[in-house]
Amino acid sequence: AGAVPVGLEPSARFRELVTQRGFECHAGYVSRAAPAPGGPYAAFVTRQVLEHVLDLRGFLAGLRASIAADGAGLIEVPSFEQTLENGRFFDLFPDHVNYFTARTLRLACELAGLAVTSLARGMNGEYLVAWVRSEPPPDARSLDEAARRTCAALVDFVTRQRARGRRVAAVSYTHLT
Repeated sequence: AGAVPVGLEPSARFRELVTQRGFECHAGYVSRAAPAPGGPYAAFVTRQVLEHVLDLRGFLAGLRASIAADGAGLIEVPSFEQTLENGRFFDLFPDHVNYFTARTLRLACELAGLAVTSLARGMNGEYLVAWVRSEPPPDARSLDEAARRTCAALVDFVTRQRARGRRVAAVSYTHLT
């Protein structure tokens, strides 16, 4: 299709196999502090990985940081719904530290700034396949500007009242639950 794939693989043995086939492949893991080297990329693919990742939030944040502002990705994980629906206790593996339903996979992606554009079960329900797009963080500049205007108005009000010889009382309220 004309794509130039770049890999990120922690295993030296598998990395060597990839480079022997003529592809670029970096050592390591993606994390919040270490996005994929050489990025940002137009897209990413991660299949059968998330269920093994200890720091899921950091990993997904690293994926998000590894793609361009209009980037996209494919995430595939085993379907925990399949496990539950069929009583398949043998689907629980010691090296799987995360299990996903459609709901939990969507939530994990969205919390990392990845908008889920499509999520379906594939291969006869065995896997969850999520297509995601980079979602820009919310723009809080309007809140910052509103806070500045309010503070300036308050300072102006207090200054005018003091110039008139009036006193101003300030009451603070903290909501504790």
